[in-house]
Order: sequence, then C-alpha cells, then structure tokens
Amino acid sequence: MDNFNTRENVIEFIRGDKQMTVTFSQRKFITKVKKMAEKYPDEVTIVAENEDGSICAHMPVKALQLSIRKKELTEEQREKLRERLKKMREKRKNGDESFDEEELEDLEDQLDDEDLDDDEINE
Repeated sequence: MDNFNTRENVIEFIRGDKQMTVTFSQRKFITKVKKMAEKYPDEVTIVAENEDGSICAHMPVKALQLSIRKKELTEEQREKLRERLKKMREKRKNGDESFDEEELEDLEDQLDDEDLDDDEINE
C-alpha cells in the first residue's frame, strides 16, 4: 500500500439482502477477501483494487462474523508489545525498507487502546 493514511474500512448491506459490499484498506482484511474470492469465485467478487491498495468486493452477508477476541496479557507482555510497536513506528517514520504495515497493524490490534498513549492511538 502506497498511501498509509488510508484507514477506512466499510461493510455495507441492507437488511434482508444476501449480498454485502466491503471496502478494506487494512492488508489483513484484503488478504482474507482475496483468499475467499479464490476459494469461492461464484460468491465473492472483487469489484476494485484501488491505487492506494484498498479493495472493494461483493460477498455474501453470511460471511460476516462479529466477535470480540480478548487475549489476556501480563504487564510484561504488554510492555514488550509497546516496545515493538514503538520500534515499528520509528521504522515507518524513518522510511526503513524493513517496515511492514501489516505487522504494525497486528501489533496495534494486540494492544487495547488503554495500553497505548493518546498520541500513539492517533498516529
């Protein structure tokens, strides 16, 4: 993804419809949609792959699953994750070639907002 400022993810459907439209800018969701399109080509259609790396697709509403996964972390584990997150953000800031946006997103997902400083959340 060239434009890391694109953060919008959208799921749209009308009650009673069997199809939904999804738009994702996060690589982990883009990868999931692409894999689903390969596995279920009659049900999942990629409508657009945009210049910013985001993707738009049509897929069955039955593919939507909402759940809260909460992993209990010790304070030591939280601190290690915060350190890794800080290093990843430094890599991004410095234009380091080894920077991986997907890895950064995964780290952010592992930490709750209360584990991050306010300025870290808004980065």
